[in-house]
Amino acid sequence: MTAYPGAGAVSAEERAAVEELVARYNWAIDTGDGRGVAACFVEQGVFSGISGRYEGHAELAEFGARFAAAGREVAPLMHWVTNLVLARSPRGLRMRAYVMVVNAPEGAPRIHLWGHYDDQLVQVGGAWRFASRRFRPGTPERL
Repeated sequence: MTAYPGAGAVSAEERAAVEELVARYNWAIDTGDGRGVAACFVEQGVFSGISGRYEGHAELAEFGARFAAAGREVAPLMHWVTNLVLARSPRGLRMRAYVMVVNAPEGAPRIHLWGHYDDQLVQVGGAWRFASRRFRPGTPERL
């Protein structure tokens, strides 16, 4: 089974731009750069996951700052995103990707959480941004 059956091809340039967006999001969320997190989304973008639903730049920036602060109570968190599957959609691109968040309490790395993202991306001023980003936690029964 493919992630997006019948999906149109995505150019190498588009893929590189999306990979850059994902990297900027990861660095921003891991370092508590709330403005950086919000800048990865369209103005009314939405993130939803186990911590709640956040819509618009103000809520996204607050979420980005709080996520890193909460992680630092245990140990710094690091997002690792891989296996990006991109496909054309009526609004732009859809993306699915595996995500693993790692921390290292007392210097011993461990998986804090894992799952996958299901994202909708759109172009704004020639740059890709998240219109929506949904985190789905992994479980032994379902990925």
